[in-house]
Amino acid sequence: MPYIPGSNQNDYLQGTAGDDLIETFAGNDTVNVAITIREFVANGQLIRVPIYEPDDDGSGNDTIWGGIGSDALSGGIGNDSVNGEADNDTLWGGIGNDTVNGGDGNDIINAHQEYVVFRYEGQDYLDSYLVFDEDPGDDFFYGGNGDDFIYAGNGRDYIDGGAGLDVLYLNTTAYTSNLTVSFTNAANPGTVSTGTQFTGIEYISVTTGNGHDTINLSAFVTGTEVNSGAGNDLITGGTGGDYLYGDAGNDTINGGDGNDSLNGGSGNDSLDGGAGNDTLIGGAGNDTLNGGSGIDTASYQTATAAVNVNFSTGTATDGQGGTDTLISIERVIGSKFNDTLIGGVGNDSLNGGAGNDTLNGGTGNDTASYQNATAAVNVNLSTGITTDGQGGTDTLISIERVIGSKFNDTLIGGSGNETLEGGSGNDTLNGGSGNDILIGNSGNDSLIGGTGNDTLTGGTGADRFIFNSLTQGIDNITDFNVVDDTIAVSAVGFGGGLVAGAAIAASQFVLGTAATTSNHRFIYDQTSGALFFDQDGTGVSAQVQIATLNIGLALTNADIFVNA
Repeated sequence: MPYIPGSNQNDYLQGTAGDDLIETFAGNDTVNVAITIREFVANGQLIRVPIYEPDDDGSGNDTIWGGIGSDALSGGIGNDSVNGEADNDTLWGGIGNDTVNGGDGNDIINAHQEYVVFRYEGQDYLDSYLVFDEDPGDDFFYGGNGDDFIYAGNGRDYIDGGAGLDVLYLNTTAYTSNLTVSFTNAANPGTVSTGTQFTGIEYISVTTGNGHDTINLSAFVTGTEVNSGAGNDLITGGTGGDYLYGDAGNDTINGGDGNDSLNGGSGNDSLDGGAGNDTLIGGAGNDTLNGGSGIDTASYQTATAAVNVNFSTGTATDGQGGTDTLISIERVIGSKFNDTLIGGVGNDSLNGGAGNDTLNGGTGNDTASYQNATAAVNVNLSTGITTDGQGGTDTLISIERVIGSKFNDTLIGGSGNETLEGGSGNDTLNGGSGNDILIGNSGNDSLIGGTGNDTLTGGTGADRFIFNSLTQGIDNITDFNVVDDTIAVSAVGFGGGLVAGAAIAASQFVLGTAATTSNHRFIYDQTSGALFFDQDGTGVSAQVQIATLNIGLALTNADIFVNA
């Protein structure tokens, strides 16, 4: 057997037509390969992989050792042993019954259509997806200790991910018969009716063909992804967050535990979210959407016409000619058309999406959500009119809670006890009358409690808590930050000689329980958190509590600003 050694430089080594022993040393070496670039999409991401393909002259049963350095090694034709050893290597077994060992480093290992055994350590990437869709080879994969991505197809493969967080992409679209994929007991390997078995896999993505497939992945705990193709399929997810898509056909999809996304596709489908906060998309057809336990959402974002959803009757016309049955659904997202969403007796969440929508909460404490808006929204519960940030004007009826967008929203309450919640923008929240809850979340927000004893939470950012009247109530400010936040009061609404356009003077502020000079106007009790206003500082006019802050704050006059 000829021995072909490399050097410590970057070498290109070519085998003979016979059986060779090729050994590289330090340096980034290339053995028997030509390079092309392949692109493919995996889990929604574009991946570019350099493919090192064997030259025509590399026949023979070769043994190749990569040594130190990032090597590109190919066995060519024959039953080869290709060993990457140290560093980040790209390895090709070539044609024949090969053994490919990545060794240390983050390696790319390329399969062929013959019998191949892979052994590797590190964070390695296999591109066998590129060839297994073309040829049903019978292959063995050993993942080693790294976090691996393994692509398998239509052959009878044995796949062991080994240690680490391993991902299996299983594509059997060329298999036209009814397919079964089963992993129901973590103690046993998963099986595919093509003959494939897999173990040591933490996440699986399955794409099948057009048969009536049965896919049960209930033993997975970290999430699964299934696209079952056409056919009347039975799909069961695991205990993690699953994405399960039935495509065409009358499918039965069970999410199991976890926060799942179930999509029936076209056909008369039955979707059961199970435990967790699930999103259910029936698609076209007369579908049954059962959210199970948790806070579950029926989504009609892909509808091709307006939808009419009624939680009271448990039915929805889906905008695609079908009528859905809704069970244990707490939230709904409408289409981009003019939808009518009606709540039931519970606490429902209605999201109309784009279009001129009517949102009627019914009984209970119901929410109008604009979290998906593409621009700022303006909501007024007093008039019941909303500009939805997507070019539409919504009508709100019996809505007690509003969730804004990630833009700079204006949310105004009505006469009841409402909750207004901004998003990540610089929002203005005005509770109106009633004992309201205002939540700014992130951004530099302005919170106006209005009349009533309101609860104000600014969230992160430099927030302003605005008091327009001395008699509007006692508001609870839950998270006042003396570094970032400001209390703003009205000179007209408070009186007491306040001068608009600046913070109050140091002489107008005191820590304690009562004014001690005639100049004192604002009194903060560090023990109770109470903030008082005294119009004259003499006791002739009794001090009035306007807010409750956290106790022990290092509040000063600089934290209180006077508006006009």
